[in-house]
Amino acid sequence: MWMLILLFLSLILAFYFFLTSNYGYWKKRGVPHQPISIFFGNLKESIFMKKSLVQLYAEMYNAYPHLLYVGFYKIRQPAILVRDSELLKSVLISEFNSFHDNDVHIDEKTDPMFGKNPFVLKGDRWKVTRNQLIPCFTAKKIKSMFPLIEEVGKKIVAYLNRTPEAWGNEGLETKELAAKFTTDAIAICAFGLEGRAFEEPNPEFREIGKKFLTPSLMLALTHLLLMLIPSLANVLNAKIFPDEVANYFRALVNNTLKYRKENNIVRGDFLNVMKEFNSKLGEDVFSNDDIAAHAASFYADGYETGAITISYALYELAVNLDVQAKLRSEIDNILAKNGGKLSYEDLVENTYLDNVFYVNIHLLR
Repeated sequence: MWMLILLFLSLILAFYFFLTSNYGYWKKRGVPHQPISIFFGNLKESIFMKKSLVQLYAEMYNAYPHLLYVGFYKIRQPAILVRDSELLKSVLISEFNSFHDNDVHIDEKTDPMFGKNPFVLKGDRWKVTRNQLIPCFTAKKIKSMFPLIEEVGKKIVAYLNRTPEAWGNEGLETKELAAKFTTDAIAICAFGLEGRAFEEPNPEFREIGKKFLTPSLMLALTHLLLMLIPSLANVLNAKIFPDEVANYFRALVNNTLKYRKENNIVRGDFLNVMKEFNSKLGEDVFSNDDIAAHAASFYADGYETGAITISYALYELAVNLDVQAKLRSEIDNILAKNGGKLSYEDLVENTYLDNVFYVNIHLLR
């Protein structure tokens, strides 16, 4: 009996030492950090979904205003938060060869679709893929997609003109409006597909996006596992792109490319840009699976971020009528000079419009 108790206590003690064995890392090096939770390091509130990782990092950043950097623990793993801009430049520029990997671990065997995203690739694989993709995002290639986005712009105008009676007394939900725009813009620019977000209440292309982009408890848990305990995420088969989503994008790309080849169709979208790149090199640098993965990443990277940015900009313009009036005047002047048309160059050269999106609205007056 006593032997069993002693063994049990020994196991508890061993487990305790295992949990805390790394927690002296920053203390030995004289680097300050916030109080630690034995089981969760400095991320307990994020793991229990009381705060996002961004909130926790902001609190760490603000808690040490006079330091160049502070330490913290991702459960048991020591990590560092850089606060000094010059040190950050060193990490991101002059010493980039030592810091090029992002702190997100995706096993390509578990999640082959998102695993090809340059954001999560490591080392030479990242460098090769990045160099392959850069020619697909030159100003010339992006300019070729501008007419496609312009068509989506016409759709949003038509939608607003035909639906004001449906807004009611509560007005218009700009996040929903922006999401419809980004859905159609990505559908046509990445896949050459009509998203139909302005014509149908639940179009297929948007519904498939909701399956992996709509905030949920499961999605939050998946992100936490991939960020904090990637080995456990692999065991649990956690992935950003569920099989249903991955298979949808593969089928979409395969069918589209096959149809275009059989009918000799050329469009100025992302699929065409990547196939042109293959043709230029005389080899299939990008397989259809690679193209599907990068096009799906195009969706993941642009849908929600674009919708949020647009909706916030619309809100700020609504409550700052002087800024709205000035921006409207600038755009009206451009349209008057160009016979009612807005070109890609007009957008690039409109610094005030750029500032509306990137600068605090109160600095624009």
